[in-house]
Amino acid sequence: MSYVTSEQFAQLLLQNGFAERTKLQYPDDHAQISAGQYDPDLHRRVFKYGKLFVIHFEQSKLRAVNGFFGFQSSALNIGQVKSILAYTKLPNHTKTAVQNRCRNILDLEKEYHRIKKMEETNLGMTDQKILEIFESISLPEPASS
Repeated sequence: MSYVTSEQFAQLLLQNGFAERTKLQYPDDHAQISAGQYDPDLHRRVFKYGKLFVIHFEQSKLRAVNGFFGFQSSALNIGQVKSILAYTKLPNHTKTAVQNRCRNILDLEKEYHRIKKMEETNLGMTDQKILEIFESISLPEPASS
């Protein structure tokens, strides 16, 4: 099961600290979405977290830019969505460590699995925090598209 451009995914981002910026970048799409006429295949949306992390819903594609945050996909699996949400909840010093260890934000899931295989007595504070936050994220099943 995967998350795609949908109202469900939009609401999940909003519930986890992202702010919608569609009105600023795509005013015509915003007007139709506000009128309850959101069609993921036709409309564009924009969600921003902090200063640099911006996720675009471009019709049926998901796209983010800015180096570490960059990805482009038609769907994200549950682990990738957990990576995004976990990253936003990490303390700043742990975010810096993640950026040094991972190629991009979606790789946080791989880092989580790598840490999970280690013996608990060998875990540093950064590893413990990554495990704690990643495991605290619970997601609804993606709606069927």
